Amino acid sequence: MVACNNAIPMDVCTLQTCCFEQGFLDYPPNLAVSVAYLTIFALFMMIQLGIAFYYRTWVFGFAIWGGLVLEIIGYVGRILIRSNPFDMSIFLTYFIPLGLGPAFLTAAIYITLGHVVIVFGEQYSRLKPKTYSLVFVCVDVFSLCIQAVGGGLTGSADTDSQRTIGTDILIAGLALQAFSLGCFILLSADFMLKVRKGNKEDRNPNFALLRAKKTFAGFQIALPIAASVIMIRCIYRVIELCEGFDGKLANEEVPFDILEGPMIIIATLMLTVFHPGIVFRGGYWEASSWVIRTSKQGNRRIAASPEASHEEAALSVEKTADSLTPMSSDMEEPFAAEPAAIDKE
Repeated sequence: MVACNNAIPMDVCTLQTCCFEQGFLDYPPNLAVSVAYLTIFALFMMIQLGIAFYYRTWVFGFAIWGGLVLEIIGYVGRILIRSNPFDMSIFLTYFIPLGLGPAFLTAAIYITLGHVVIVFGEQYSRLKPKTYSLVFVCVDVFSLCIQAVGGGLTGSADTDSQRTIGTDILIAGLALQAFSLGCFILLSADFMLKVRKGNKEDRNPNFALLRAKKTFAGFQIALPIAASVIMIRCIYRVIELCEGFDGKLANEEVPFDILEGPMIIIATLMLTVFHPGIVFRGGYWEASSWVIRTSKQGNRRIAASPEASHEEAALSVEKTADSLTPMSSDMEEPFAAEPAAIDKE
């Protein structure tokens, strides 16, 4: 073990001339733990990619996949920093991706709640289904940009004052993410409370079979668990950064190994086992989308669902047939294609 020599600048230090504490971390990250987390995230990434292609849940899949890629890059950097804790580029490879990765997972969660609102009924929600995606995802992206800027300034800072500015910006981004996630959790809890207290007969009749599925019941539990563990991770990182890079929490490995990687692993597990493509299979994911197809004439939403009967669909076509020529292209398209069969569980 080499003794510390503060007379040597960090940018020319090596493990043969300087102690590890003279680098960006006071401890060499545990190799076994880092490799284990990296492997788990790589497996989740391949599974998520396969599910996204199979069920065509592209937006949700992209959000999860992007977060997992960043987690993998971050743990690669954490492994590399063991051999060179003095290299700023290696530190940034570890620090920035692990800071940004969870924002992609929260975006996936935000996208999903809009579908749940439509499945139960918009009358139970304080916000429109599309608001959960548009507003919360936009805030999430904004917080991600702030974190990226703060992380970059912190990692590339030449003076303590520059590093402080970068850290403050990074804290602001993380705090915004935590605040947004907290608001989302409260709104979700309020929505589910109203659903529980409301009359079951008032729920959206087009999704009765979906709501009866055991996987959908598990999905309703998985979402708040995923959001809660990411919230715990955000709070941990905010406290860590408030103490500064020289603070006690930032230089202790055990809290990091418990409150960083495992929290994201739990969230990813929930969003993989209860993946929307699996839970909403049979056309329900498209049918519960807030994306609206309209006719050229009336601009009216067509509220179709997988559970709409063939008789109702035929009746709808009959009503419009009289006013349309055989070659007309003005016939309204259904909101979502009716699946060939509905899975019952």
